[in-house]
Amino acid sequence: MLKAVIFDLDGLLVDTEIISYHVYREIFKKYNINISKESYVLNYCGKTDITSISNIIEEYKLPLSVKEGLKLIRERESEYIAKGVELKKGARELLDFLRSQHIKTALATSSDEKRARRILISTNINDMFDKFLRLRSKCEFQSSILQVSELVLFQVPLRCMKCEFIIILSFVDL
Repeated sequence: MLKAVIFDLDGLLVDTEIISYHVYREIFKKYNINISKESYVLNYCGKTDITSISNIIEEYKLPLSVKEGLKLIRERESEYIAKGVELKKGARELLDFLRSQHIKTALATSSDEKRARRILISTNINDMFDKFLRLRSKCEFQSSILQVSELVLFQVPLRCMKCEFIIILSFVDL
């Protein structure tokens, strides 16, 4: 019997990549640089903000420090999140089902907790998780499902959620 499910947040439960695209597009536009969705996906999507803004500053020789760039990103992203973030189709229903079956859920994300909580609150799923797990980097999710299982499932979540190894699922977007 299934005992627990561990979810990634960005791109799996909520559609935050479109928000990131708009934020980065606005930053580029401020410096008279046009960026297509394809270019964003190839060069910045799925990377940490620090990595992305560092690459942007270096590639386009922008007169910004990484700290200033991150501040721009955080401010604009917060405004978008305040307007609401769209849940992926079926996410709420799946979480409701798991709750009705008394199956524990955890959220594992590389996002900082404050940002993640704002998103969870804006989508009314903040109370759907038994455990919040912050990972050090997105690369832990961008490897294979097996590697994610090794990194995520067999460490902290199991001890925190008191579950057996063989009865946990992990959902991530790759």
